[in-house]
Amino acid sequence: LVSVMCVAAALVVLCHVLRFSLISTILVLAFMADFSPVISDLRVGNLNELQLFAITLFILFTCRSQPVLAGMAIGTATMLKPTTLVILGLNLVLVIADKDFGRLKRMLVGVAGASALSVAFSGMYFGNPGMWIAFVKSLPTTLGGGTYPLENGNFSLATLLFGGAGQSAITLLITLSFAFSWMVFATRRRALAAEPTIQDAFLAAGLGTAIMLLSSPL
Repeated sequence: LVSVMCVAAALVVLCHVLRFSLISTILVLAFMADFSPVISDLRVGNLNELQLFAITLFILFTCRSQPVLAGMAIGTATMLKPTTLVILGLNLVLVIADKDFGRLKRMLVGVAGASALSVAFSGMYFGNPGMWIAFVKSLPTTLGGGTYPLENGNFSLATLLFGGAGQSAITLLITLSFAFSWMVFATRRRALAAEPTIQDAFLAAGLGTAIMLLSSPL
């Protein structure tokens, strides 16, 4: 139920940001309700839907020029599942390229606040704040990939390019992120965006999600 509500809320938020009409929003919801990939993911019951909702909140608050709330949204998503760190990183690249250091500071305040609250609440709930240390230590193994080879049906881009090589996903992630950063700093001064805030939000969230999926070891 929570996953369904998160997907529905995320779609409504995106439609609102894109200024869809009420009828269009209802049609989008109706289409997604019968879209097989969405239904399949909902049946699994993982964290993808919660991540999606947090990412759409990040887009919403970025479009409204509320960097503290945007930072809290993406910070919470990253503490929940670190794969969204890519989106945060790309957005920071955009802000630094614009030399908007005031917005950068406010966003980092939001991220820091969300991180502190996540550690505090999870520590109280599980009764063991030290679990975060064990979690951080487990990340290299979790994100390293190589456990599911091509022969077992793993057709991820990292596996197709590097086979069973260790750290292939991280290598691909760094390469794609570097390419994005280079393009931003090479073209940012010449780009005249009518609505830079909206474009930045969707650029960071969209490309961040794409890089996250392309560099996934599975």
